Formats: sequence, structure tokens, C-alpha cells
Amino acid sequence: MTANVTHSLDALVLREVLRRAHCPYQWYSIETPFEELRQKDISLLQSILRWQQSQFVSVEFLDHVDQLNQHLVPQELKDMIDSRITRDSLYIQPIHDCYRVRAVDAEYLFHIVREVMADLAYATTALWILPQIGYTGPIKDSERRRNQLKTQVLESSYLIC
Repeated sequence: MTANVTHSLDALVLREVLRRAHCPYQWYSIETPFEELRQKDISLLQSILRWQQSQFVSVEFLDHVDQLNQHLVPQELKDMIDSRITRDSLYIQPIHDCYRVRAVDAEYLFHIVREVMADLAYATTALWILPQIGYTGPIKDSERRRNQLKTQVLESSYLIC
């Protein structure tokens, strides 16, 4: 069971790194609220709910944003996304659990990977995942501990890539 969770988290990190590196997006200047819920709106609301529950910032939800529903995205989440993605696409090729990137982009790739790992460290991931795999014991978690862990990851110079 543990290997499945580990592989799932590895895949989550891989997908998130690729999304942040290849994410052309824009916030629309004119908001046109919708009158009926579409599947796209439901998917967006589900993504926002996942963020609220886990505190993990994933740019995955941008796949569901358009001019009609962007008003549903909380400003706090918009600001977090703006600070986490680049408008300049990097060429990154995933190879199993490694990345192939141009040498001139390696430092920026390391920055993105550390940022994703720091976001994951800050997230309430343990509270969210452990009950799903049957863990029923106590989970010691605090904002202070998550902030410390996030800072340590961001300041780390060690990276497996």
C-alpha cells in the first residue's frame, strides 16, 4: 500500500512540475458570470474544494477556467498561481521519475521542483491522504510545523533529479 501512495505522490509532483513549466494562461479582464452550471464549472469547483481541503496549490484547475467561471476562483488562489507559474514555457521531458531539460534551464527546473515539494510539505496532505488508506491514528500537524518544513524545502540545495 505504501508504494502506491509514494508512486502517486511522485506522479503528482511530476504532473505539477510539467504543468507549472508549460502553463500558458491568462485571467480575463471582463467577467461574464454564467447562468447554468456546466461540467467545466463543476470540475473547477471540485478543484477549488480540493485546494481548500488540502492547501496544496495545483495549477490543474486552470484547465477548467474560462471567461464565464473565473469569478469563482478565490483571489487568494489567483495570487498563489500567479506567483508559481512562468509564462515562458520550458522544454522539460519527463523520464520515469527524472527530468530532461536544457542545461540553461536546469536551475529554473530545480526551483520549480523545490517549489512544488515545498507546497506539498505545507499542504495538509497527511490529513487528507492517510484516512483514505485506512490510517485512523492521531496525526500531529500544525501551521508552524508546516511552515518550517516548507521553508526547509525551499532553502534546500539537495535535489534528486
